[in-house]
Amino acid sequence: MAIQITRQPENITWSRNPILFEFSTDQVVQDPGRPLLFSLDFTALENEYIEIIQTPSGTSYVYADWEFNISIKDSTLYISCEYGTPVDKYKIPHRISPAETKSEWLSRVRLALLGAYNLGSLFNIVVTNQTLVFTSKNNDSSLTVSLASDDVVHPILSITQTAVDISYTPNLKLFVELFSFDLEDNELSVVSAALAPDLSGKASWDFSKPLSSFLLETGTDRPSLYDVEFEKGKVIRSYFLQVTELYGEPQLARGSMRSQSFVTIYGGLPKNLLGTSLVNFLSVENRINFLTTSRVKRVTLDQPQWLSWFNITDDLEDVKVNVELKYNDGSYYSFIAHTYESVEKFEKLIVPVGLDQIGANDLYPELTVVSYEIKLYSGINMLSEPITYQVDNKYLPYKRFFLFQNSLGSYETFYTYGKKTNTLDFDKDSARVIQVRDFVLENGENIDLDITAQEKEKINTGFKSKSEIKAMRDFYMSKEKLTYVDGLWWPINLSSSSVNEFEDGNGLFAQSFEISGQHLQEMFYEN
Repeated sequence: MAIQITRQPENITWSRNPILFEFSTDQVVQDPGRPLLFSLDFTALENEYIEIIQTPSGTSYVYADWEFNISIKDSTLYISCEYGTPVDKYKIPHRISPAETKSEWLSRVRLALLGAYNLGSLFNIVVTNQTLVFTSKNNDSSLTVSLASDDVVHPILSITQTAVDISYTPNLKLFVELFSFDLEDNELSVVSAALAPDLSGKASWDFSKPLSSFLLETGTDRPSLYDVEFEKGKVIRSYFLQVTELYGEPQLARGSMRSQSFVTIYGGLPKNLLGTSLVNFLSVENRINFLTTSRVKRVTLDQPQWLSWFNITDDLEDVKVNVELKYNDGSYYSFIAHTYESVEKFEKLIVPVGLDQIGANDLYPELTVVSYEIKLYSGINMLSEPITYQVDNKYLPYKRFFLFQNSLGSYETFYTYGKKTNTLDFDKDSARVIQVRDFVLENGENIDLDITAQEKEKINTGFKSKSEIKAMRDFYMSKEKLTYVDGLWWPINLSSSSVNEFEDGNGLFAQSFEISGQHLQEMFYEN
């Protein structure tokens, strides 16, 4: 049988969720060894009664006492068939009456011995005619047996087979190597591991972290921030495993196998959804959801926004980005914002869908867009589940835009409109200068060294629906966050260790959090 893959992920997976393979080999045991076999023969031991006692309750039989000692490994078992068995000996039963056959009596002796000195964990015991046959459960050469008795009345010990240790294949490892493909479809070794199988021959490997790092080797799927481009993602790879069985000193290859090819896309689901496959998470009948973690979307007229979509169907042609606008007078207008000439299976689309980005604000400037819907088509077939954006047309003097990478590996934005507070945090070293001559007040005594300053802002989201606030968690936990200031996107960090939430009593909620820039203003002391 050699090497087998006994467990593998689905054909398409998220890279940041566990990608678990389990392997099995039948080469762990080099020599199975053999158990210890011995028997205790009670043929010459009749255990006959020596006295009959008649009582009003019936007839009682008195049997002769006898005992024997049996040594197993380093322990001596003192076994007695006495009526008044001492505490340092283990009692086995006499016959009940002459009507009880020897085989019936030995069945009761067997049950008693199984509980004696943990014999039941070491041996299987069966009754064969007038003999108790012992078979060791482990192939352990240290298991030895001998019998001693001062009495001529005792069972006869016969050793049928001595034990031979089980031997394992020395230095057995499963060398597993993960291969993927670069953007030119060249095979690349990503990571490897030498797995030690357990005694049953099984070993497992989860390589989701190095595979996720490899997907980001050429960068994330951050969209073009300043030019409106309908792009395709790059954080998707095919991969396969090569498994080789190694053994000995020095190690030699015994056999090798290659797995089928799998596909992974950067991103992952939360723990409560780990049992949901990528296909089931994205598919709705014959349509595919956009790669967004929130289906409730609210934007402003000038807010940049992006959607991503992952093709898990067949190769497609003429994939159209259909936009349907709804105006404040109740009228609708539909148009094609863009057409992808071809979309291959397992390609990811990055679609700019902000109203300014798709030119929707200039179509009917005398009307106001109150909502709009985005969906993808190929011919007459709708490929995606539609997603609807509600448009906030209020005047928002403290409006801020934030861009982040969501947990599915795609980028989206949100806006805040609550009042914000700016602070400038300083860090410095201080020193005291000792004046060695006459003290001059104007020269001072304390100086500041290596001064650094960092800008921070406390942001209030403004009141939003509970679903919008809940979706903010993806932003807080994202490793890549940017904010829009004076026409430029700036990288930021989340400075808050906790986020405060407020409720207005009408089903709306707001949160406040602190952000900081990813650069310091510095002035170094030069000596």
